[in-house]
Amino acid sequence: MGDDMKIKYSFCLLLIIIVVVFASEALSGNWILWVEDERFGNPKDNNWGTHTREWSVIDGFSTEKECRKRMEERMNYVKNPENWSKDDQIMYKITGNAITFLIYAKDTKPDESGKMRGMQIMHHACLPDTVDPRIPSQRK
Repeated sequence: MGDDMKIKYSFCLLLIIIVVVFASEALSGNWILWVEDERFGNPKDNNWGTHTREWSVIDGFSTEKECRKRMEERMNYVKNPENWSKDDQIMYKITGNAITFLIYAKDTKPDESGKMRGMQIMHHACLPDTVDPRIPSQRK
């Protein structure tokens, strides 16, 4: 191999390394806000005990910090009763990155727990875009 060919080979190798490094940096900087919506059946529909669970993408972000900020905003949103259905009475509890809702008819008294309409749990997660929580082996 001549000197001219070695220079071209080295230059091409250097370009490939630069492209790979920058591409991996760009890809590793993307974060996705996911929510797992877990719902338990409504006793009035005679399906109490049924259970559904579905992961959805909320939004994408260039940094984990931006993703976590948006997650906090979403979780703070539920603290305002003006954002709730006017037909329901809702009790909620925030634990870590999850919000648990107990949903009752508007006229239900605190001692009438048997009149619950349903229950919903929303688990939030900021994950790198290379992780898909719908795939069991990638959940953390």
